[in-house]
Amino acid sequence: LVNDISYATKNAIVELEYWLKVHKNDWFKAWASYNTGWRYKGNTGLKYSEDIAVIVHTLRNEYYL
Repeated sequence: LVNDISYATKNAIVELEYWLKVHKNDWFKAWASYNTGWRYKGNTGLKYSEDIAVIVHTLRNEYYL
């Protein structure tokens, strides 16, 4: 995964698609599960989702003005 960005990206997409199905398209829960699996309600998963949400919000504001 570290040496092959294409392979890593494909695996990340598969993983996110799985968690999106599990959480019925709830991106916040999917991001948390991507990071922590079924323990997405814990502090680590929630913090990860919050960090991703901030990044997405920042990118949207900078690139869609």
